[in-house]
Amino acid sequence: GMTVPRELLFDSALGRILQTPVAELKQLRIQPALGAFGPLLLAGTKPLFAATESAHWLDVTAVFERPSGSTSLWVDVWIPPGQEQVMGTAPAAYNATRVQLTYKPPRENVAYNATVTVLGGMCAGAGGTHPAKKPPKQVCAPPSTVLVAPGDSTIELRVLADGNVVEAFFMGGRATLLARSSPAAQEPGPVSAAVGASGNQRLRSATAFAMRDMWISAPELLAMY
Repeated sequence: GMTVPRELLFDSALGRILQTPVAELKQLRIQPALGAFGPLLLAGTKPLFAATESAHWLDVTAVFERPSGSTSLWVDVWIPPGQEQVMGTAPAAYNATRVQLTYKPPRENVAYNATVTVLGGMCAGAGGTHPAKKPPKQVCAPPSTVLVAPGDSTIELRVLADGNVVEAFFMGGRATLLARSSPAAQEPGPVSAAVGASGNQRLRSATAFAMRDMWISAPELLAMY
């Protein structure tokens, strides 16, 4: 699938290339934000906003304090109505898509590779209840890793969703994942988004913006000249 335009930056301290969405994408955010909160202590899943038709195209950013123990941190998108409060800590009970980072603190103060993945109700073994509209391998991204450096005090997840694909950017672009959308994203109707954590984890901030279409119509293009 096609990804959003990205900037490539070299982080000399980490010795690796970062991939981030171009800054101009923020101009497509519809103001005000659909939902925003933090800081707060998070245990389980917390909806960012009530289900709405405009939430099929989203830009969600969640920033967590770096955990002191083992935990999972996540952002859920395309949650069908009525399932905002029944999600729990696993995405199997509903047909949304989850972007997740699994953290286990290193024994020493060294760089550590955390596991990141994209999960959905149609993932193999996830137990989703909605008839699959696409093969499971297209809905879920294989696990990958992202570097957590000794000096990092926060864990950041950014999720861009456009109804066809979900793109995940971890730790400012140190790792990225791309997956096809869930069945819920492909159907008309209201959906919502949420953030969550296993155990008690401190969330610094979470914001969710609906996004405008990046393509313009022929009349809009002609009006520019």
